[in-house]
Amino acid sequence: MGTANLRCAVLVLGLAIAPAAMAQASRYSMTPVEGGALRLDTQTGEVSHCTPQYGSWKCSGVADEMAKLKSKIGALDKENRALKADVKRLKPPPMAAPKADEGAPPAPPPAAGPDKLPGDDEIDQMMTFLEKMARRLKGMVEDLKREQQSPPTKQL
Repeated sequence: MGTANLRCAVLVLGLAIAPAAMAQASRYSMTPVEGGALRLDTQTGEVSHCTPQYGSWKCSGVADEMAKLKSKIGALDKENRALKADVKRLKPPPMAAPKADEGAPPAPPPAAGPDKLPGDDEIDQMMTFLEKMARRLKGMVEDLKREQQSPPTKQL
């Protein structure tokens, strides 16, 4: 009975260790390329170019563009924060609005626009213009009536 237990223990231990060993063995993925192969580390994402040299393989890291971009983004982010701090430092503080009891100057009149009503001077000018037009129109009507009431003259 002792050997049966030992066999079961070895079998269970073997089943437990096998997936870990297989995971380690499949950590790298190889892709053939001209002059060698590319090796991808599936855990870290690192890519290496492997070439055969003197009966063995030599792998060297491939330049990682993503790392370069992340580095550049980090530098630009740092520069951006520094520039924002400079702008904040150089910008004058906003002026506080004067309080009513400080003798603040009166607010300027609203700008001219479609909602602004005409003043008294503008109304007087318009009334004068309309009166002149009415007198001229009345004079033209009276002239027309006189022409119609007068007898036609004979021309020889």
